[in-house]
Amino acid sequence: NHRLSGSFDYFIKNGFDLIGQTPFAPSTGISKFRGNTANTSGKGFDFVLNSQNLSGLLKWETNFLFSHIKETVSKYLIKAPAGNYLSEGSGNGIFPFEGKPLYAIYSYKWGGLDAQTGSPQGFIDNNLSNDYKGIIDNATPENLIYNGPARPTFFGAVRNTVTWKNLSLSANVSFRLGYYFRKNSVRYSSILNAQGGHGDYSKRWQIPGDELYTQVPSMPTQININRDNFYSYSEALVGKGDHIRLQDIRLDYSFSGKKLQDIFIKKLNVFVYLNNIGILWKADHSSVDPDYPYAIPPRTSPVGVKLDF
Repeated sequence: NHRLSGSFDYFIKNGFDLIGQTPFAPSTGISKFRGNTANTSGKGFDFVLNSQNLSGLLKWETNFLFSHIKETVSKYLIKAPAGNYLSEGSGNGIFPFEGKPLYAIYSYKWGGLDAQTGSPQGFIDNNLSNDYKGIIDNATPENLIYNGPARPTFFGAVRNTVTWKNLSLSANVSFRLGYYFRKNSVRYSSILNAQGGHGDYSKRWQIPGDELYTQVPSMPTQININRDNFYSYSEALVGKGDHIRLQDIRLDYSFSGKKLQDIFIKKLNVFVYLNNIGILWKADHSSVDPDYPYAIPPRTSPVGVKLDF
């Protein structure tokens, strides 16, 4: 009695004459014009497969969803300062970059830790440097590292539901692939100002040789905001977001019969639901949840009753 059903939808979605900025002749008194000057392009698919694996007294059903989307800013004639592209996810707005996804992760090129001091190293003109102000001042949109999309390009879920008589148990495993995220870490200016720290402090470089095992810089003797900013927006703190999550489990029991019908209730369901249970696998080896890099993900467990009249 095994049965299969499903659907496949392919789509192309292009946006034309969207609101954006474009250069304007300075002789007019302005250098930029905001209007319908931007374009985007996107394509992808949605695939759904439903499988009835067992039928009868014991039922087993599987639902599989798989989606893909690739979106690009195909036209945007003005580039923002390099620092603006590093602020993805910080609440400072979105800055389109032609040829890249609208939501993307960029970073400073990482040169590792100095073997003698444990200071973070970047690059100026392809040369290793710890001149953090120089690295930041010389950064351009072109010499930033483009890590990849900030939103999943592949995503979906697999739900299995087993039913025996009036009792039903379902478990949903979701996956999100093909994207990147920025991790939080220690900022020594906060520690030196007695404003709190971060758990990465325990992983910091302390003696020569530690650079082989950690990317967390040594603690400086004085506040250096540029040093903190370079490290915070460097490649060292960018991770792959790919992961598989046990999203939810639901236990459901249904009541029906003449006694309920006598009080005008067709069906009564009692259920227990556990949501956001935990990650089964992720590409990044840190303890950070890719979807909740700055906070502990919420876990809910509601209990409910549903009535059909």
